[in-house]
Amino acid sequence: MNKLKRNVSVVLITLMALLGTTASLAADTSQAVVGTWLVTSATGDPAHIKIYAKMVDGVETFYGKFTFFPGEDENGVNIGESALDGLNPNESLRERRLLGLDMLEGMTYNKTKARWDGGTVYDPDIGKYYKCRLSILDENRLELRGYVGIPLFGRSDIWTRL
Repeated sequence: MNKLKRNVSVVLITLMALLGTTASLAADTSQAVVGTWLVTSATGDPAHIKIYAKMVDGVETFYGKFTFFPGEDENGVNIGESALDGLNPNESLRERRLLGLDMLEGMTYNKTKARWDGGTVYDPDIGKYYKCRLSILDENRLELRGYVGIPLFGRSDIWTRL
C-alpha cells in the first residue's frame, strides 16, 4: 500500500509540474505573434507587417503596421514611401501614407482558443475593414482569417515570419 501511495504521489507531483509548465508556456504564447511578417496581398503585392503589443485600458492588445513595401514606382521611389490609402471609404484619409499605418487593430489573445481575435484588419487593396483572427500554425507561419459577420464568410492568408 505504501508503494502505491508513493507511486500516486510521484505521478501527482509530475502532473502538477507539467501543468505548471504548460500554464507558464500559455502565458507566454500571447507574444508569439509579435515580430515582422511577410504578407502577400490579394493583388499579389508583398509587404512587411510588424505586429506589436501595447496596453489598452489594462489589456494587452495587438496591432500590426505596414513597415515595408518592396519595389519601386515608375519614378524610382520605394513603393512604401509613395503608396497612399487611395481606396479608403473615408475621403479625408485617402492622402495618408500606407507605410506606418496600423492595418491590424485591437486584437487580444484568447487563451482558451489559443488565438488572437476581437480586432479588425484593413485591406487597402479594396479599402475595407474586416473582423479578423490570427492563429499561429508554427513558429514561422501564422494564419489571418478576415471575415464579415462570422469566420465562415471570409478569406484566410498565411503570413511568414521574417
